[in-house]
Amino acid sequence: MIERLLFDVRWALRSYLRTPGLTITLLLTLALGVGATLATFSLVDALLLRSLGGVVHPNELVRIAAADDRNELLRVTSMMRDSIREMPAFAGVCGVNTPGGVVTIGDRVTFEGLLNVSGDCFGVLGAKPLLGRLLTPEDERGRTPVAVITYDFWRREFGGSADVLGQALGIDGAPFTIVGVTEPAFRGLSTAFPPSVVVPITATLRSSSGLYWTDVVARRAPGVSVEQARLQMESAWPHLKENAGLTSKTSAATRQRLEDSRAFVAEMSTGIETVLRPKFEQPLLLTFGLSLLMLAICCANVANLLAARS
Repeated sequence: MIERLLFDVRWALRSYLRTPGLTITLLLTLALGVGATLATFSLVDALLLRSLGGVVHPNELVRIAAADDRNELLRVTSMMRDSIREMPAFAGVCGVNTPGGVVTIGDRVTFEGLLNVSGDCFGVLGAKPLLGRLLTPEDERGRTPVAVITYDFWRREFGGSADVLGQALGIDGAPFTIVGVTEPAFRGLSTAFPPSVVVPITATLRSSSGLYWTDVVARRAPGVSVEQARLQMESAWPHLKENAGLTSKTSAATRQRLEDSRAFVAEMSTGIETVLRPKFEQPLLLTFGLSLLMLAICCANVANLLAARS
């Protein structure tokens, strides 16, 4: 049976080599269909399907923000976040920002995705370190700036070296000391745009008042649904806005936008892109469907060419 199989393979190879033009056409046709389908599926998977990795029970996480009448989101102040921590609907609340920054390691300079988090964020997420430790609330108040790097960044920039702990890197010119490496599964709070370095949210502040704006990620308390959490947030929203802690440096436009806002609470098991997802879900699914149709057409064309040759 194996000899028969090998004979058929050799015969097929000789047959295709005798007609190189047809063979190239068949390969290009299949490559076009398969390539387009894989490309669109990777987008669908990253934005719609893939759950947050390295996080305990990601289906319990919600994103909290202020939303205007156009459903555009506004970050809340750090004082509002602290007030949300006292609400019984949530077992844990933390602040996150997702900027980019220039990272320097020795003489190497790259632009990397960053994740700025409050010190309790890894605890809220339930993430674990691969090496060293993760950030803690003490790191927000510490005088020595520290950073945690992701597994992929560790492998790429440090070659997976175990002596990475204690080494220095620069972020936008400021020095940080590496204290930990995340597990391979942890890719931040965005499945589409994973960060490379995680630092305390206070490490990059430029405000002398200590007030800053932040996205809020919360873990629902046991037995509390997303809808129940939303209702509790809507009830508390007027009080939260009154005690936002805005300073004289806050622009009138920002004040008005916050004043006119409503509470936004959305499940975020697949990432923090809770606004992008509804906007792009239908176009992405339509594009994926069209790519599947194109793959079917390519396969039909290949079958017709093979039938015509025989």
